[in-house]
Amino acid sequence: MGNVKSMFQDRIEAAQDRGLSDAYYGRTPNPHMWLDNVGRRLVTKDDMTAREIRAYFEGYDNQDDRKDYGE
Repeated sequence: MGNVKSMFQDRIEAAQDRGLSDAYYGRTPNPHMWLDNVGRRLVTKDDMTAREIRAYFEGYDNQDDRKDYGE
């Protein structure tokens, strides 16, 4: 059962991390997440749970740092 909990938590963390990244780089919010580090396992909003979408927006809304593009 520990593996199931760990896998679920990893998806929540992945969604929140993606929200943080999108906000940091100034992208418009678009709930999605990557389940790997090479961009092959994309999960779109249609395949995310309500909790994962909330985690995405939690990350997006709470990112207080922004990328400085030198403008």
